Amino acid sequence: MSFKSFWRNSDVAFVLKMILAALVIVVVLGAVALWWLDKYTHHGDEVIVPNVVQSYVEEATILAQAEGLRLQIVDTTYNRRFKLGSIVEQKPEANSRTKRGGGLYVIVNAKTIRQIPLPNLRDISFRQAEATLRSLALGEVTYQPSEYKNLVLDVRKDGESVDAGRRFPEGTAIDLVVGLGSGTDEVVVPNLLMKSVDQARAALLARQLSLGGVHYAREGSPVEVYLTTDAAKAQAAAEEMANDEFFEEGMVE
Repeated sequence: MSFKSFWRNSDVAFVLKMILAALVIVVVLGAVALWWLDKYTHHGDEVIVPNVVQSYVEEATILAQAEGLRLQIVDTTYNRRFKLGSIVEQKPEANSRTKRGGGLYVIVNAKTIRQIPLPNLRDISFRQAEATLRSLALGEVTYQPSEYKNLVLDVRKDGESVDAGRRFPEGTAIDLVVGLGSGTDEVVVPNLLMKSVDQARAALLARQLSLGGVHYAREGSPVEVYLTTDAAKAQAAAEEMANDEFFEEGMVE
């Protein structure tokens, strides 16, 4: 049998033809796949990554598209060193090379400042208060004589006492008044009658004293009082109260 007859009529030749056809199809499909992959990944087509840090998202999008890149926001943070709503970090880094059509991944600064509640800082150690501030910042620290050293006596903002729970923008500096320990000089205790706790604390701090325990009585509870029959003592107490009220009125004016 000649080769020509074998190739046309033999069953073996038919199987060989099928194998060759399959090989041709595989080669063609492989070539097409490589071409598509090369085109899709932009193999060998690199661009210089633009610097978009400190830019707003709208501006960065235009810069990225000009280089054939896709801007993608991956996270939001708050950094007071950057403008609100601006980009604080990017990957790949600026001026590096990357493939055209790739992603430019950015972290964006928050558009609004978080409001942080002030933690309770009074009557704890200065070190503990400093650690507790966290998202708020430590401002000016002043020291005053007190019974306990390094104990936080007062918490202030812009010179005024502030209570725990009040909200401030993240990063706000909070001032602390810290105990220096007991002094040796004697001072006159101010009259605290008819004052609120905050007013009493401010009056005591003004004379380098600290507020001790604050006690409340239930309505109807008995309260012990002490009286004197000494007219001189009563007169001295009345004069001291009048003097305190005089000085306080003068300070208000």
